[in-house]
Amino acid sequence: MINKLSFLESKKALLVNFTGSSYHWGCYGTSMEIYHSLLEKNYYVETVGVGVTHGISPSAEQLSDFDDQGFYNRFSEQNRSLIQSLYQSDVVVVNGEGTLHRLSKGSINLLYLMYICKKYLNKKVHLINFSCFPNGDATMPVGNTTIYPIVLKYMDKIAPRDHISNEILFTNGVKTAQSFDCLPRFLARYGEENSHAPTGNILVTGGVSFQDNRYELMVDFINHFLKKNVRVKFLLGAHFSTAQEDVILQKKLKENPNLANLEVVQAQSMRQWIDEFKSASFLFSARFHHSIAALSIGTPFRYFSSNTPKISAILETIGENVNEFYLADNETDKLIDAAEECLYGSASIKSKKRLKTMISMADENFIGL
Repeated sequence: MINKLSFLESKKALLVNFTGSSYHWGCYGTSMEIYHSLLEKNYYVETVGVGVTHGISPSAEQLSDFDDQGFYNRFSEQNRSLIQSLYQSDVVVVNGEGTLHRLSKGSINLLYLMYICKKYLNKKVHLINFSCFPNGDATMPVGNTTIYPIVLKYMDKIAPRDHISNEILFTNGVKTAQSFDCLPRFLARYGEENSHAPTGNILVTGGVSFQDNRYELMVDFINHFLKKNVRVKFLLGAHFSTAQEDVILQKKLKENPNLANLEVVQAQSMRQWIDEFKSASFLFSARFHHSIAALSIGTPFRYFSSNTPKISAILETIGENVNEFYLADNETDKLIDAAEECLYGSASIKSKKRLKTMISMADENFIGL
């Protein structure tokens, strides 16, 4: 916790790819933990939101653009305010989260920003709290995706939050320090760790990757429990700009006549979001931070894989048995059985040992700042 702040040293940290205002409250929690921790390090903090980093123009379209002086000149001209913020910072802290995968515009923009901080602006750059899957899976970078190790080997600190990302980068010559996601630290900061107190309802959420067969499974799952008069809630909510794929999914679910009693919870605050995990007897999700919240609070859960192996990777990183939580796309009966066991047995997965491991590993994000 913050006891006393001092700005006498006048250090400025620019927190890039800040997710506190968008997507869902889990992103808010992990970004705000980074913000808090930088204040505790006596930095004053300016943020650059994830919407800015993903929307930057121009974007590098080929590897040669990274070292092209003309491209940098055009980029600087069109992004003067951003370049000024980078230039005026003592350290650039990049909250990578789930941005760095494949060759999307967001990932290319973030890689380019980090690269010009070193090449042109001579800044100290720490990339923390992130997963990295250059090809979208656990394979090593090849061809154009080699831009990942090419760029990241120049950074001052690289702290991947899962062991697969760590191995991919380390194997390709990047010096790394294994860390973890910052959400457990945030929850513990406010005494919400291991706070599970189930009340007999089921919580469901969407995810980045939700094909038709997953939709049908979710319909069958929700319908099974609604017919038994079990409360089922679909969780939405962010400080701003809620994840649109979740909004679309819940609308589609509500249009199903069998799911008329499905409750939609639009969490208006981090407090309300946390309370939904605390009270749920079971969580079913395809969301990364929802899985970490469940691990931190103690909510039993099962998950679909996301758009990268990041959920399985964080479970493996802290020594959890992935098979206890993972759900294949056709395992409706397995999902129902798991939920019923928790509903009628008042189950919880609270663990002081797990929490200590997650927080201790997450501390690595801030070493050297």
